[in-house]
Amino acid sequence: MKQLYEVIFYSGEQPLPAYYVIDQISCENIEEELKNKIVHFTQAVRKIFNIGDDISNYKIHKALYIIREDGLIPITNIG
Repeated sequence: MKQLYEVIFYSGEQPLPAYYVIDQISCENIEEELKNKIVHFTQAVRKIFNIGDDISNYKIHKALYIIREDGLIPITNIG
């Protein structure tokens, strides 16, 4: 059964540090869906927050989270 997840980005660099919703995922297998869409999420974060190539993808990934029924999970801990 498909579940709905929200992908959020934590930015401590904005005037008001907060979590920002980047996208939603409706899927049965969150691990597989993240593998397929991680580039999309990374590009979305770069565009929304005007982040240049001087910041690594890994650093962006460390600030991405999934909201699941059991709480806020870093995407680096999924899969």
